[in-house]
Formats: sequence, structure tokens, C-alpha cells
Amino acid sequence: TPGIGGNFKAIQQVSDLSLAALSDSIDALWQLSFLETGEPAGLNQMRYYLHPLTQHFILSGIVQIL
Repeated sequence: TPGIGGNFKAIQQVSDLSLAALSDSIDALWQLSFLETGEPAGLNQMRYYLHPLTQHFILSGIVQIL
């Protein structure tokens, strides 16, 4: 769901990446502006979100062509 995102621990569990690989991947995606970060009120944890344009691209039909 757009805007919900996930925290580092949840993403690690889903991705099954090592801590170092996940940290490097998150950093690279953030530097390329594919990923956004934020701390929603009351959660006190950094959360990671796909940038809306990245999400639109992934969900579009163009990905099926590639």
C-alpha cells in the first residue's frame, strides 16, 4: 500500500538479505531517489517507502516488456 512502507527489520525478514547487503541496498536506492525515508508520528522507527514514481513504474505494464 502506498505510504505505508516498512521498517528495517521487516524489510530484512521479507528480503532475506544480510544486514550489510540490505543496508547497502537501501542506501543505493535512497541515493538514486527510488526510496524515501520517514518517521511517521507515534511509531518512533525509521520507515522506508518506494518513491511514488518508482511504485508507478513497477506497477505499470512497461515492466512486463522489460
